[in-house]
Amino acid sequence: MLTPTFDPSKISRPEAWRIVGRELRRLENGINQHRKRWGFKEAVAYMEVKECGKSNGYPHFHVVYPGLKYLADWEVIRGLWGHGNIDINYGGSLKPASYACKYISKMGANNLGLMYMGKYGIKLYTFSRRFEYLQEDKEKGWLCAWKFPS
Repeated sequence: MLTPTFDPSKISRPEAWRIVGRELRRLENGINQHRKRWGFKEAVAYMEVKECGKSNGYPHFHVVYPGLKYLADWEVIRGLWGHGNIDINYGGSLKPASYACKYISKMGANNLGLMYMGKYGIKLYTFSRRFEYLQEDKEKGWLCAWKFPS
């Protein structure tokens, strides 16, 4: 799991909120390009949830890669992010649905973060294109049933 943050000494809070979505895409594209150079054929599948920092109101996001055994070396990942710190956690057991619910439910109490998301048209959470909606679940009317890439 990655948790990129913005450094307040490098960027203003409104600007950080304005670019957070674009910078997530830039980070993921950089990771995928690096992996392609190293022989990985497919883009990584990820789920991402944005959150507002309690102490400073800056955005950060949590990105999880279900089932992925290797993303990239930490030096590469840190080099791709240029706006502050990036926490990198490898391994461990993570259930993507409970992960997403945890951060989505936390955001409901943060009016500042919701205000910026509304102002800049930011989605609270996103899935990469490699996630596939299960057709049989869609027909049953279930809203959140995803097949994780293998």
